[in-house]
Amino acid sequence: MWNAAQHYAKTFKDNPLGEALFVYGTTAFPEILSSGGALPVDNFRRSKLDDPSGISGDKYNEILLQKRKGCYACPIRCKRGIALEDPKYGLDSRYGGPEYETIAALGSNLNILNLKAIAKGNEICNRYCLDTIGSGMTIAFACECFEKGIISKEDTGGLELRFGDAVFVVVAEHMIGRPAELLEYSLYGLQVRQRPSFHGWVVLVLEVPQLHKKIDVLAVHKSDTLAELLEGLTIEA
Repeated sequence: MWNAAQHYAKTFKDNPLGEALFVYGTTAFPEILSSGGALPVDNFRRSKLDDPSGISGDKYNEILLQKRKGCYACPIRCKRGIALEDPKYGLDSRYGGPEYETIAALGSNLNILNLKAIAKGNEICNRYCLDTIGSGMTIAFACECFEKGIISKEDTGGLELRFGDAVFVVVAEHMIGRPAELLEYSLYGLQVRQRPSFHGWVVLVLEVPQLHKKIDVLAVHKSDTLAELLEGLTIEA
């Protein structure tokens, strides 16, 4: 087994896939999935970008990558160690770099193609111990509700929830991390039902007739704040 592991460590780059995973990690996937029509864009209302180069693996390596890290004994080292000195989106490298799922959730699905902003969003979520996928999808849902007129600036305290607004997304992530400041308003105008509780855990079902969507908040404890409930949303078409 030891000999096999040593052989793999020396030869995995001979396989194009192994080489690509070493060079790009999962950051290669936005371009690949966009070309195949499988990249979440505009809250899943589109599935490809006209030009995904702004969130490509090459762009990531150019502006963010500092070093490669890996799991114990894995030679591929696909984990991204990043650094960025920027007056607007300067990063704390302790929180690591975004993987594909985060680039999609906090980037393409919100129509944001700025990797610096996406990396900052990843840092904020990690700082608050928030799931980047759940946070991004929740914000996208709120943006679509705002776009459709289901919620307005009167509901959001004057904030405009717009796709493509990287500054707003960074603000929203801070607000998710601080209980019940912004995203509680995304309940306004929605139908809310509560499923039976089980040892203090409940499931809320939110229905949005205007969007023909149902949103389940799964396994939520009754003591959680409203912002924490919304952070766990999953959307079904």
